[in-house]
Amino acid sequence: MNKSRLAFLFALLLLTMSVTPIAIQASTPLSTEDKPRPFSGLVESYFEDKDIAATLGMMSVDVRVWKSSDGGLTFSPSVVVVNGSRSFFNDATFIAVDAFPDSPYSGNVYVSWTRFSFEADKVYTQIFLSRSTDGGETWSEPISISPKFDIEERLVQGSMPAVGPDGTVYLAYYDSLDDGPLSGDFSPMIAKSTNGGASFSSPEAITTEQEMDYDMPPTEFRAWASMFPRIAVDPFDSDYVYAVYTIYDPFYREDVYFSRSDDGGETWDSPLYVNDDETSNSQFFPSITVTPDRRIHIIWGDRRDDPDNYLYNIYYDNVPFTGPFNPGLGTDEKISTKSSDPTIQDPYYIGDYFDIAPTDDDEIFAVWTDMRNDGDQDIYIAGSPDFDNIRVNQDPITRLGFSIQDGPTIAINPIDPENIVVGAYDLRNPFLYGYIWYYASIDGGETWIEGPLPGAESFAMISDPSLAFGLDNITYFATIATEPVDLTISPDSGPVGTSVNLKATGFDPFSTIWIMFDDEDIGSAVTDALGTAELMIQVPNTQTATHTIKVTDGIVWARESFTVISPILIDIQAGSNLFRGETARFYAITMLNGQQIDVTTIAAHLYFPTGSTTTLTVQRIGTGLYRADYKISSNAPFGTYLVTFDAELSDTVQAAGSSTSSFIVSQTLSDSLSLITALQFIIIALVLIEGLIIIYILRKCSI
Repeated sequence: MNKSRLAFLFALLLLTMSVTPIAIQASTPLSTEDKPRPFSGLVESYFEDKDIAATLGMMSVDVRVWKSSDGGLTFSPSVVVVNGSRSFFNDATFIAVDAFPDSPYSGNVYVSWTRFSFEADKVYTQIFLSRSTDGGETWSEPISISPKFDIEERLVQGSMPAVGPDGTVYLAYYDSLDDGPLSGDFSPMIAKSTNGGASFSSPEAITTEQEMDYDMPPTEFRAWASMFPRIAVDPFDSDYVYAVYTIYDPFYREDVYFSRSDDGGETWDSPLYVNDDETSNSQFFPSITVTPDRRIHIIWGDRRDDPDNYLYNIYYDNVPFTGPFNPGLGTDEKISTKSSDPTIQDPYYIGDYFDIAPTDDDEIFAVWTDMRNDGDQDIYIAGSPDFDNIRVNQDPITRLGFSIQDGPTIAINPIDPENIVVGAYDLRNPFLYGYIWYYASIDGGETWIEGPLPGAESFAMISDPSLAFGLDNITYFATIATEPVDLTISPDSGPVGTSVNLKATGFDPFSTIWIMFDDEDIGSAVTDALGTAELMIQVPNTQTATHTIKVTDGIVWARESFTVISPILIDIQAGSNLFRGETARFYAITMLNGQQIDVTTIAAHLYFPTGSTTTLTVQRIGTGLYRADYKISSNAPFGTYLVTFDAELSDTVQAAGSSTSSFIVSQTLSDSLSLITALQFIIIALVLIEGLIIIYILRKCSI
């Protein structure tokens, strides 16, 4: 296969993936003159700027699930559903939970995704599913739902599971059919499991319709995911299954259609037109749900209100279980209170879907990507019946187009309709990678708790958020994410010049990683066959503060904090030669910035030539002046002794210091001292004897 053919393949693969591109600012609608089909400027420019084939060959993208036991207020670390591999690429996750107490499979969790596999010079695509029967702790081996197709000829993507009250699991997905991707007809497909996801029936087509383009003229944002079928099951009868999707009509452009089956997906009614506008403007990203009263609710993006077909709003429709199942369905209602212009933030991407979720009191909440704030891409929700628009992400509005949130998903606690959890891709700092964030409210959206999923910073590609509530306040959050990397450092604090040992793990084998200190490049290393590198750096000259040490291969990164503290200088006076039996007296002077200063803590240790150590008692005898004493025993070992003082100051200034001095207890000197002492005793004895003799003589003479 020639290079241009290979480039086409990988461009097509990128087209199908959920990669969120870097934002490009535009203040006016983009020209579509001479725009290539089916690929937008995004695919072309991204493919030209990056070696997509090499990049995807390096990435190991997992399917992961995070779990919350408190209604989405906090999440535990992720569990791997299926590990990634450098021979295939996992994409487009979706999660569903059997939350029906009377179901024989109650509590089961299902995650589906698309796998792109790399074989020689070809790329294949296939839909997979895994289930958990223990609350998301462990996951089954993936089972294939669709056949495996060469994406040159046929593409499957965008799967979604849904569960009925008797435990029946349905899985729907997009199939480009044999006429190739985005070049003819497509079918929303559906497969079914009646044994709790252990196996599925062969997929069948819901309908066959004309495909839309990758983007949506005259705008250029990625809209082809509108063809991915979104499904819902009646909460009282698993035989009633509903699907919505977008199809293309040469006159009416892109419109939302609805399909229904009342026999468990065996047969389907003819598709019905949902949006009731009489314009030829576009509709996209439909989503569907069913409330406990069995009403069917649908939302979608709609451009009917803009004659130029650029600005979009969110529209809503609902019908009862009994119908009317006829063209137009119910009555369309605009629920967004301000239009969004998809060309003024990231003109190529607003996510791949909007979402809708039911409450237990027969209401719904819709969530979508919104651009009402002067170019910022935000997440908004609206709940029935009033549909008050609420901004979910709490980062400040920059009004400069620097904040990006998209790809929203939503779930409502089935036992508490005030407990709302939203997930989205969140890039609120244009100089960092984005993360998947969660936003949780327990008061119906009045206030929010938000944050990145635990561990998300160690993933480079993290996308396709999908949320589902289970029983007992349990929330599940599925995404794709690259294999995590990790960094450990020792020590984690010290003065300038401190030697720090680094261990980086989880990177690609034999790859170059760069070491950054506060985003300044200070070195590099090459990982071993396990993707690990161990090295040592010295803390550069910098301010006393907490800094960041980061390792990165340019795709993923890991980081740890290092606190630079001011050095306390310690001057120790210990003498040089000491003797057995002598009391050693050690003095320490502590100074900071040239001034003697009292420290918060100070400790002294004496190290013997034998390797043993003892702690000395330190007493303050003046400002910045300390003393420690040690009585050298008569049988103390000979050799070099080390005495160390360690001091810390932790009041208004973080500072620390350590100093070491040494002295010798010499055998020669000790022997000499013993000889001198012995001679002194002899001399004293002789003097005493001589004195006694003199006294004796004098006494004799006096007689």
